[in-house]
Amino acid sequence: MPKKLDFTKHAADRMVERNVEPSEVEDVIRSPEICTPGKGGKTNLWKTVGGRRLRVTILETSTKIKVITVVSPDEEA
Repeated sequence: MPKKLDFTKHAADRMVERNVEPSEVEDVIRSPEICTPGKGGKTNLWKTVGGRRLRVTILETSTKIKVITVVSPDEEA
């Protein structure tokens, strides 16, 4: 059985702010193009989805994947 996705309030807020759908986040998590280590045991997953690059930062436990934040670096000022 796949692990449950748990979105932090911060991640949910960033998704709304950046017009990112949950299905896009799931796509990044399911098949990232690049994985880089983050701080505190977190992992940064990168993928181009719908013509824009997304970075999803997660913290994975034995039972769930906690989505910490969602960023579209190319759109950041």
